[in-house]
Amino acid sequence: MDYFVGKIIEFPLGTGCIPPRSRCYCYAVAGDSLCVIFSEPILGSCELKIHVDVVKKHGIINEERH
Repeated sequence: MDYFVGKIIEFPLGTGCIPPRSRCYCYAVAGDSLCVIFSEPILGSCELKIHVDVVKKHGIINEERH
């Protein structure tokens, strides 16, 4: 799970709650969830926890932030 920390994740097609072309940065892991910051608010907040399965099913690891 630590693999995702420091990565930028894109959701090209979105999910039920995440709009298409959304991008986020993963800064920590909390159990089975990733703590991320979206570039635009999702559900009223830029900072969210998303389950790792959502990322594996809908997300693309785009780049690493150094």
